[in-house]
Amino acid sequence: MINYTEKGSGLHSAIIAAGHVLRQENGIWVSTDDEVVQAIIDAYDPLAGAVTNKKAEIDAKAKWLRDKAVAGYSKGEIGKWEAKYRQAQAFDTSKNPDDAPDLVAEAGAAMSDVQTIASRVIAKGDMFSALEAKIAGTATRHKNIISAMTDFNEVINYDFSAWWD
Repeated sequence: MINYTEKGSGLHSAIIAAGHVLRQENGIWVSTDDEVVQAIIDAYDPLAGAVTNKKAEIDAKAKWLRDKAVAGYSKGEIGKWEAKYRQAQAFDTSKNPDDAPDLVAEAGAAMSDVQTIASRVIAKGDMFSALEAKIAGTATRHKNIISAMTDFNEVINYDFSAWWD
């Protein structure tokens, strides 16, 4: 007879991974091998799984915020941001158009000057860098808090909604 203790969905995954089945029939827990399954239940530490799951939730929130920040941009434009940002910084320092071929081309098409384009690219790049730092730092802060927790219920009930904005 199984003496079942609820320890989260990870427990059932561990039982299945060990090649066994545990199910409830008419209010009684039934397994493929009661002795082995009971040993898995007794030994299972739900804390590690809860920490992993909560950190995955935090990572999902961070990804959602990053995706939201770039939702209005095409993949092609996003793909050029890093190169344009480096060129803009180089041009801003040297004032040499050879340091910023993409910006020179954009300025020509826009009938603008390279410094105007470089300044816009730097401002946007700085904004996205600051946003990324905030998202990454907040995610890390929450994950560090979760890592320090020693109680399963504390982990599963942890509210990570603070500090993102």
